[in-house]
Amino acid sequence: MTEPLKAPNHCYSKEQGITLEHYFDRVMGDCKDGCNGRFISMEKAVDTAKESMEKRLDSMNEFRDALKDQASRFVTRTELLAAAVGISTVVSIIVSILMKVMK
Repeated sequence: MTEPLKAPNHCYSKEQGITLEHYFDRVMGDCKDGCNGRFISMEKAVDTAKESMEKRLDSMNEFRDALKDQASRFVTRTELLAAAVGISTVVSIIVSILMKVMK
């Protein structure tokens, strides 16, 4: 968490020969420096979060590709049913031959 802006450690004083314009320039400069530091910190934090998210998304995409590759190697329902029909036909033929032999 960032620190709140601190009050400037200098004061406006006509007696010290500081003009109001010079005083405000110093105060605004201090504020600008503080804000710039905060923005730089925020940009670093955003960049770090972005890099972390990109790494996470890359590994998620790798996992997704691995699942897609695995799914492409599975037997489809149509192929399985065709094989089951073929096996059923062969079993029926073997059973009928065995029935003839057993008689």
